[in-house]
Amino acid sequence: FQAEDGIRDGDIEDVMNDVYEETLALYPEERIQQLIKEALETDIVIPESHYQHVLLETYQQASDWKEKLRMLKSFPTPTFDDIPLLDAALNEEKV
Repeated sequence: FQAEDGIRDGDIEDVMNDVYEETLALYPEERIQQLIKEALETDIVIPESHYQHVLLETYQQASDWKEKLRMLKSFPTPTFDDIPLLDAALNEEKV
């Protein structure tokens, strides 16, 4: 079973559950409410992306995989200096 960001192995139901959990991690209730509020208050159709650089130490201190996933989602284009962070993320069981 292939996904846009790579290949996902396993039973289709397990894969779908993982995708569902990842979606909830990226868009928790407070983020959805914030997006709704912003959409209702503006005429802009496409919201601007706000990227935030994450330090390896900050990433490693996060105990919840959902928080780590949100950090990576809002990460700007990586540089050579970000290789240790990306290496840590790639070695995570779930992110």
